[in-house]
Amino acid sequence: MFFEEKDGGIFIRPVGWHDKSQEYFWTREWQEKMKRSKEAMDKGEYKSFDSVDDLLADLGVEHTDEEDGNAENSSN
Repeated sequence: MFFEEKDGGIFIRPVGWHDKSQEYFWTREWQEKMKRSKEAMDKGEYKSFDSVDDLLADLGVEHTDEEDGNAENSSN
């Protein structure tokens, strides 16, 4: 809240305390997702990976260097 003294009175205005582009984060739905995620983390219900390739393999996705922009240009 923002307090302003003006014309012999005090005016109270609500002030947004977070960036409007992050508005979704403060919705009830998103906060519930965050709560469930924290509970899962606290219970150890997560996986760790040593590399992006390991993560993608676990997801069943094949990763190539081309996706990183690291593929050599074969037209040279």
